[in-house]
Amino acid sequence: MKQTIEDKLVSKVSKGKLNTIHVSREEMADLVDQHFIQNAETEEEYKQIWKVIKRGILFDKMIYTKDGNYQMRSCSSQGGHSLRRNIWIYDKAADTFYQYDYWYGFYGKFKKMVRSKLQEKQK
Repeated sequence: MKQTIEDKLVSKVSKGKLNTIHVSREEMADLVDQHFIQNAETEEEYKQIWKVIKRGILFDKMIYTKDGNYQMRSCSSQGGHSLRRNIWIYDKAADTFYQYDYWYGFYGKFKKMVRSKLQEKQK
């Protein structure tokens, strides 16, 4: 079975071979806003961003920004607590993952923050 880029990244993260910076809910909302929401130009792009944030399913979606540097994924951790889900943003240029653990913050509040940023942009 051929390993995808995503699999390789996941493997690097789990083996501690990739910089991972844990960020707060507010910092992650800002990163999402800065690198995804502000770059979204169509209704469809907004919807795609929202879908990723809302679902929190294991590596189901990747979003690349226009310059190809940032990817966002939502995932539930393999093993461990089934409710522990994370949102990761990967900055290719810095080879760093920014990770927000739902475990350490209420996911609903994060969604509200992002939703309000999305609504501001769509006005």
